Amino acid sequence: AELSNPGNLEVARIHGVSPLMMACRVGMQAAVQALLNRGVNSAATSEHGCTALSIAAEEGRLDILQDILQASGSSKSSFVADVSDTNPLMRACENGHVQCAALLLQCSAADWNVNSVNKKGWTALMIAAFNGFDDIAGMLLASGARTDILKKDAKLHSKGGKYSALCYACLMGRTRIVLSLISDDRADLTLQKGETALSLAEEGEHEQCAAALRAAGAEGCE
Repeated sequence: AELSNPGNLEVARIHGVSPLMMACRVGMQAAVQALLNRGVNSAATSEHGCTALSIAAEEGRLDILQDILQASGSSKSSFVADVSDTNPLMRACENGHVQCAALLLQCSAADWNVNSVNKKGWTALMIAAFNGFDDIAGMLLASGARTDILKKDAKLHSKGGKYSALCYACLMGRTRIVLSLISDDRADLTLQKGETALSLAEEGEHEQCAAALRAAGAEGCE
């Protein structure tokens, strides 16, 4: 009934969430297609800055993501980051949606800065490394993701130290990602305040990560 009334198509609900956004969230592809066919604004944002595209990426709705990209002509306005400066690519990465991340990386219209940093200091590569999404980390590295960006993390380091994607991979015991990261010439095996990637792996008892780091020439704290 709502779709039959053109006046309802752009009506935002709680927190500015539109019918299109709700359909993306729950995976109702038929509803998404019907709304897009009626010309709704796919680049509209909620109060939190989310777009239908970012919601589809976050939920891993590949088919819906493709529908939105096709309908919008890959308009750059669809790729905006939300109020936390987290963009649709980061949303796909944080939830391990490999195909969605690959599709977004292929969108030339997005003109991604793959090294964008959100307000909490996370890059897409850090997110993938922390969560152990090997395939996504590999795609990001192939797309030019930097390994030398540092994030201040007071929660993990009482002295306010800074962590790289490699640090997060070591912290969580992500051996395959550690191997990928240390092959990058920009990866720094040492960190501020005497802490090293190796010490993080050793403290977490991630021996495979520690062995890979030692083989790469890493040294522990003195």
